[in-house]
Amino acid sequence: MKDFAKLFRADDVGQVLVTAGKDDEGDPAITFEVDTGGGRLSVSLGYHSIDDAQKALDLIDEEAALGVARGVISHSPFSSLIKGE
Repeated sequence: MKDFAKLFRADDVGQVLVTAGKDDEGDPAITFEVDTGGGRLSVSLGYHSIDDAQKALDLIDEEAALGVARGVISHSPFSSLIKGE
């Protein structure tokens, strides 16, 4: 059975949970949830099928997940949550 989720952690962004499934509208997606300790941010990337979302999740490694998390935080009103900024 393939993983439906991956969890990563970094001092500057906190925990990053990446899941394959469906977004709020019921469309296939991978979702990045970032828990900074001061709040939770979420972004979903849509795909044509659950199989495509699963393939994308399989390609996500720590560097990619943390890069997305840093991007989400830095382009949000919560950019001050990144340590060292």
